[in-house]
Amino acid sequence: MFKTDITTIEELKDKSNRQTRLLKQPRNIAATLYKDTLNNPELSEKVLREFIEDRGVYKRTAADRFSAFDGEALNVIELSFAKNRLLSVSDVAVSDGRTALDFFEKLNNIRLIEKYEASDYLCVVSAYEKNGITAVTGNNKIIQIIWKKCVLTERGRVGLIRFALNIVNYILYYLLLPKAKEAIAEGDKTEIKLFYPNALLKSKEDSRFVLFEHNILEPFASRYHIVRAMNILNPSYFSAAQFETIINNFYSSLFNGGLLITGSNQDAGSVVNGAIYKKNKSGFELIYKSGEGSAIKEIIEGYKTIV
Repeated sequence: MFKTDITTIEELKDKSNRQTRLLKQPRNIAATLYKDTLNNPELSEKVLREFIEDRGVYKRTAADRFSAFDGEALNVIELSFAKNRLLSVSDVAVSDGRTALDFFEKLNNIRLIEKYEASDYLCVVSAYEKNGITAVTGNNKIIQIIWKKCVLTERGRVGLIRFALNIVNYILYYLLLPKAKEAIAEGDKTEIKLFYPNALLKSKEDSRFVLFEHNILEPFASRYHIVRAMNILNPSYFSAAQFETIINNFYSSLFNGGLLITGSNQDAGSVVNGAIYKKNKSGFELIYKSGEGSAIKEIIEGYKTIV
């Protein structure tokens, strides 16, 4: 079933237009609209979900998303480190940085911070336009092809029914792919930063708050007292072997006695299923649990370092 998509900010603001009328399918949203939603968290959330990474991770955002859990994490931090300790923090998979900025400001109110590094796997995308076709790319992959009222994607993780309903869109994607590659090679380029303006402003005003791109499957360049990983340790995102690599990277990046703070929820203010772990000589010790705990608690609690 062919369907038109959302390519203007006016269409995005119209809630009645976000699904197709006949089949009630969500319409794709042009990723290029992100720059027009920066002061509207609800709209930003909608556009960011279009930036699905090659491993299937959705970008999601909301201010004060983890408020209650953050409060408990701050209590644990207070008890875990000496008052005069300068803390270094790595906050990973921060999406557009809203929740990282939230936590940085809360922590800064009670503790001395040496550095707070907030990272994500996809931080900047590029839009290339030529002859009415726009190709949006990130991490050296085409995320979207935008043509007239169509926002076309190559989504690998879709069911047979959804594929059948969108067959025309998939055909169009592959028909326009050569033109999209031509736009990338020869078209006008626009960079779109996927960080919240207040987070970008904070990074310019305060040298301790750093935004950058990092893949948690790769080792960290520094060591930290705290590693914070929210809404990323999802079993649908990574394989068991990848989780072993991730947890090993977290362990290696933490100072002895350092904290791993991790959890996930669905909507801002909803219960966080998560936990806080302390690094010891052989692995991680559970010191706080929220809701059902971490979605990969067996992997974290079963992790053993090689002595």
